[in-house]
Amino acid sequence: MGPEIMLAATLASSAIGAIGQAGAAKAAGARMESEAQAGVQAAQIEAQWAKRRQDEEMAGAQHNASERLREARLTQSKLIAGAAAGGGNASDPTVMDIWRDIEGTGYTNAAREQVEGQRKADAIKYQSDMNIWKADNNSKLASYSAGQARSGATMSMIGGMLGAIGQAGTGYYNSKMQARYGGYAPQSGRGTGYGE
Repeated sequence: MGPEIMLAATLASSAIGAIGQAGAAKAAGARMESEAQAGVQAAQIEAQWAKRRQDEEMAGAQHNASERLREARLTQSKLIAGAAAGGGNASDPTVMDIWRDIEGTGYTNAAREQVEGQRKADAIKYQSDMNIWKADNNSKLASYSAGQARSGATMSMIGGMLGAIGQAGTGYYNSKMQARYGGYAPQSGRGTGYGE
């Protein structure tokens, strides 16, 4: 096999290896980007469900607050009925004090229900926002990493090609020297090979 054929074979082999490595790196980068995009889409879908859960929490809290007020009014009605049955008057100062206490407790309990519902809704929104933020940052990081992988693959391919050219050139030079000087190629630091 002649030196030219060996050179071509070495170059082709190195080129195929470098192209294969570059292709694998680019495919891995594309896969990372695709998985990150899927994560963003999943977080967005989950955010829609989270919004629904928030609305349900607030509606439930509003319902519970109305129930606490209804219970307070029912208790007030029982107070008046009890006062009337005992021969008392609804405008009696003691009855009015109890009436106001029941009303205050009803409003306090209703407000507590609304605050608790808002707290749960806020927690759902916070978690949803965090999931979207993480997915978005993962997507950006994957895009950056994929870009780095593509650049690295290109540099690796170029380096592999240059290395192959260098090896092939050295092999070609050595084969020419062997042909010219009868099997002896000068080594670095050993002189020219003439008269030795």
